[in-house]
Amino acid sequence: QAAHRGNVARKDLRKGDAGHTEAVAASAAGMSEEQAATKIQAVVRGNATRKALQKQDAAAAPEGKSGKAGVAAAGKSEEAAATKIQAAHRGNAARKDLQKGVADHEEAVTAPAASMSEEQAAIKIQAVVRGNAT
Repeated sequence: QAAHRGNVARKDLRKGDAGHTEAVAASAAGMSEEQAATKIQAVVRGNATRKALQKQDAAAAPEGKSGKAGVAAAGKSEEAAATKIQAAHRGNAARKDLQKGVADHEEAVTAPAASMSEEQAAIKIQAVVRGNAT
């Protein structure tokens, strides 16, 4: 989602964001005058900030990476970093689920054993270990 929003923002920057202000003003028709003014002011401030950041990025870009190439390289490294973070999170979540599953499985095996005889409990544990839970 963040990558998509970034792509839309860059596309708006390339074509000039004048159309966006008009679209916001048109959508503000259902709002109160004060809310509409606030919304338009926010859009104008956002445009000014993006323009300033674009100039700042252009000035700070290395000699070999200016313009679209620099933006593409930065986007790829951000995407790679996001992928790495997501992979770490998924791994942690999977390990946590596995831990929870092991704990639930151990509880399921030991809970019935309390009401069974020792022989029945031993049969149950052996069946679980063999993978033939009965």
